Amino acid sequence: VGVQPNGNLLVSGSQSIKQNRDLQTITITGEVRPYDISGNNTVLSTYVANAEIVVSGKGPLMRKQRQGIITQVLNFLF
Repeated sequence: VGVQPNGNLLVSGSQSIKQNRDLQTITITGEVRPYDISGNNTVLSTYVANAEIVVSGKGPLMRKQRQGIITQVLNFLF
């Protein structure tokens, strides 16, 4: 995604997984030192600094996991 002034790389990657009728997308972003990149152009997750992992999805299962309107109102009030 970019290079910082100190030479570290800003990276981002995502993978989509389709299971049954659900589609989940996992996205990771972070900062990597150039010498942590292996010869086959991969980086271990333990070498990603300031990592942010986001899991999002679509499908029947994701719709069921969303809170109902009454629960959302009660959570807001209490």
